[in-house]
Amino acid sequence: MIRIKLLAALCVVLLIAIPVCSQNGKTLMHSHNDYLQKVPFYMAYGAGCASIEADVFVQNGKLCVAHEAKDIDERRTLKALYLDPIKKQMEMNGGKAYADGKPLQLLIDLKMGYKETLRVLLEELKDYATCFDVVNNPSAVRVVITGNQPAPPEFEEYPLWIFFDGSLAVNYTPSQSKRITMVSVPFMLLTKWNGLGRMVKEDYDKVKEVIDKIHADGKQVRFWGCPDTKTAWNTFIKMGVDYLNTDRPAELSLFLSTFEKNTYMSDGKFYQPYQPTYATDGAMKAPKNVIVLISDGGAGVPEMWAAATANGGLLNVLQMHNMGLLRNDPLDDYTTDSAGAGTALATGVRTRNRRIGTDEQGKALTNITETLSAKGKMTGIMSNDNIAGATPSSYYAHQPERDMSEEITADLLTTPASLVVAAPNAAILKNDSALVHKLRNVGYKVLTDAVHLNDLKAGDRAICLQGDDYEHNKRLIEESFDGAMQFLSAGKKGFFVMIEGAKIDKGGHANDMHTVVDEYLSFDRTVGKALEFADKDKETLVLVLSDHETGGLSIIDGNYEKGSVLGNFSTNDHTGIPILLLSYGPGSSHFRGYALHSSLIKKIKELMK
Repeated sequence: MIRIKLLAALCVVLLIAIPVCSQNGKTLMHSHNDYLQKVPFYMAYGAGCASIEADVFVQNGKLCVAHEAKDIDERRTLKALYLDPIKKQMEMNGGKAYADGKPLQLLIDLKMGYKETLRVLLEELKDYATCFDVVNNPSAVRVVITGNQPAPPEFEEYPLWIFFDGSLAVNYTPSQSKRITMVSVPFMLLTKWNGLGRMVKEDYDKVKEVIDKIHADGKQVRFWGCPDTKTAWNTFIKMGVDYLNTDRPAELSLFLSTFEKNTYMSDGKFYQPYQPTYATDGAMKAPKNVIVLISDGGAGVPEMWAAATANGGLLNVLQMHNMGLLRNDPLDDYTTDSAGAGTALATGVRTRNRRIGTDEQGKALTNITETLSAKGKMTGIMSNDNIAGATPSSYYAHQPERDMSEEITADLLTTPASLVVAAPNAAILKNDSALVHKLRNVGYKVLTDAVHLNDLKAGDRAICLQGDDYEHNKRLIEESFDGAMQFLSAGKKGFFVMIEGAKIDKGGHANDMHTVVDEYLSFDRTVGKALEFADKDKETLVLVLSDHETGGLSIIDGNYEKGSVLGNFSTNDHTGIPILLLSYGPGSSHFRGYALHSSLIKKIKELMK
């Protein structure tokens, strides 16, 4: 018998010592007053909560779940709301609280005298021994008593698989401490912070000191009566709180499950933006050359500022003094897709979503590439998207549907563009494909590596199809910029080029902060190259904009010194917010203020007459 008791006690010690982790690796969820949810137990359980709370009263010999005595409904028993559902789930999980082995505790708040309440509780738990006896089944649900619980010296009077909630005000003996699973602290005794804005330093230090003390004693910490906001959750995670107390388990579960994906951590290698001379910025003369840089999906200030935060607060786009705002809705919707927006930006005509270079009836529209090529200017289309992507194809193709990739790519045969740089698509992937032969027959040099742009000569026309898929083409616009500018600037009458950073959009659709920031930083480095080129050339206008915003990004927190930023996405689709327009160089003052996105090309045409 002594051996059995020693073994049981050892099991308890081991159970308490096992670290339990949530989705983000550090923080667990506690469903506070869970019985007040529309669907008690199952909502919290489905959200993956590690701790679920039920307040109980003894009523006619059974435990009823309620917050106050006046709320007691004898149909809402502990058995019905929690014990039976737990038993059912454990039977389905092969004796485990969660199928994946994750721990679960049932925090039972005693609202009446503990002697009578615990007597009834132990009687009711007899029918569920395998569900709650963590000594014999470490994968069972741990029962933790809080509220009107017994004094610590009385802990030993109860089975070893009954645990207790700890208090800061009590100094537990080593044997008593083994029965404590966590320490619950009333938050309002430390600070009145409501979870909005930032906690003042004095309060932050006070709260952090409490957390550190509890951790030093080898226990986990939970605050109750605390704010339940995303700002609060993030603050508590940074502080090291083990259990987040929440009345919103589903929302908190989503927050934690996406926390890592929504957090960008810089490697600390910040780049210094190019410092413009501003010698020609705003000059009231027509530019000879125009460089339009489009960040697909990166229209919003949040995308820009997430990237700026990740680079220590600095970006090339932030060096541009002239700013405007463009409304970008198509004719048939509030929110645009890349095709509708790309067509409006390339042709100056608003159209329906999914159109590529065509109006709402499907009739071909003249794009800026065709207009300026007819005037003898060099024209270029560059993107790290595939060549049939909606934005680049809007500058050369005329098709009624963006998914008509073969027909879109075939329109390369009739475009007058001097240079096209992008990733190949299926219709043009092989270097010996029929379309490649036709492109060579109409005068194009077909290149497979941006390095060969440096070999182009005056009078050449070239299509560079670098890489073999979208994913491996990440830095194409950065790598090809210098060679493309060398080629395009050789034209005596000037040039126009559209350069797209396509993959910010990919990050927005995937709600992936890492991709959004990395791709915006790559785009911004290309902007820096454009600004430097404009200063050296003295006749070049640089326009930086987007086609739309993707993801509905908001920024919750960040650190300029560390280059870290935490965001939150509200959708995995495009949003209808207007797009930022930044300009630099001669004529840039014409691009300030608010306008329709379709007006952009009209202004460029007027300046480049």
